[in-house]
Amino acid sequence: MLGFRPKGKTKGHRPNYGHHRIREFPQEKDKSVRQTRFENHTLAEFIENLRRRSASGAWQELLERYDAPRSFPDLANFRLGPNPFGLTALDWIVFRKEGGRASSLVAHGITTRIRWSGESTDLPRGWTGAVRQSYENSVLGDESPNTLIGLFIFAETAFREHGWAAEVAEAMKELAREEGMHSLIIPLRLPTRYEWQNARLPYAEFALRKRDDGEFADHWLRMHTRLGARVIGTCDVSHQHAFHSDDLPLLFECDPIERTGSYIVRSHGEHYAAYVDLERECAVINEGCVWVRYHL
Repeated sequence: MLGFRPKGKTKGHRPNYGHHRIREFPQEKDKSVRQTRFENHTLAEFIENLRRRSASGAWQELLERYDAPRSFPDLANFRLGPNPFGLTALDWIVFRKEGGRASSLVAHGITTRIRWSGESTDLPRGWTGAVRQSYENSVLGDESPNTLIGLFIFAETAFREHGWAAEVAEAMKELAREEGMHSLIIPLRLPTRYEWQNARLPYAEFALRKRDDGEFADHWLRMHTRLGARVIGTCDVSHQHAFHSDDLPLLFECDPIERTGSYIVRSHGEHYAAYVDLERECAVINEGCVWVRYHL
């Protein structure tokens, strides 16, 4: 047997999770900010919408981010396992501030949908597993989704510490309720993971640490638990990257690698644990996540 083909047709089959629409919402927090939702859009469909809107401002910023040419090599070339992000039905939530001739990008987020039992023992394998399951459910299967997954939240530098990341999370919760989902779950990529002292540790050994006041040390966990989320699990292999050992120094700053073992490597000020096997000429980096759940 040379290969395995999952059941279901993929050629010419557009991923579908219900409404394929674009909606606009004013924001109570700031009347000059508007929210736009591109629901059930693939990456290519989202980019096409951006091209039609992108004379300047927020739309142009997003277009330059998601339609930019990639340099070779980058981490995307070394992902371990399939990454059908560009083929999956996604919801894009965009906050932009109107002003003058052009708008400014405030924050944005991305969600997708899966069928999930609600049991923490049945969670996908982190972010990558969630994207894969969404693709398999919507293209290769026929199960209706019941769970929204928050894949990404990002507030622009000029608008940070003003609550806009929380507004994106609230918009995700609102979308989940409107679509009849029982939960919004998020595989959080914690910033504290990339601190030198935490890079080698399994997620469960540092991620759930708390401050003296009883709140989580990591600010992403603090934000989501303040908004009502509950921690339901961790995953050490949410993102995985595999390299030939010669490629590792092309992508990361690292000390000379002279023997098989674990090394701390650096990129853009972040620290990663890499396991290098010189006998087999390969290296692997695992990035984990903490799963949080909003009951709806």
